[in-house]
Amino acid sequence: MTQGIHKLLIANRGEIAVRIIRAAQALGIPTVAACSEADVDSQAARMADEVHILGPAQDLDQALTQFADQADLHLLFTSA
Repeated sequence: MTQGIHKLLIANRGEIAVRIIRAAQALGIPTVAACSEADVDSQAARMADEVHILGPAQDLDQALTQFADQADLHLLFTSA
């Protein structure tokens, strides 16, 4: 038995996120956009099937540190 992709987490922003979402939609794969509160109204967030808000906008170093935290990633994937 083969397993397919059931849901795709999009951790990118901007045009890259939009392109990934369009490709996933063309393949029938549901999408989840991971974004800050500042990006909740972005085109990618509007296009995604679901949006997971990671919290308020942060500077780049803080955002990368938070996103790289394995415990946060585990919670994000298990709640999706």
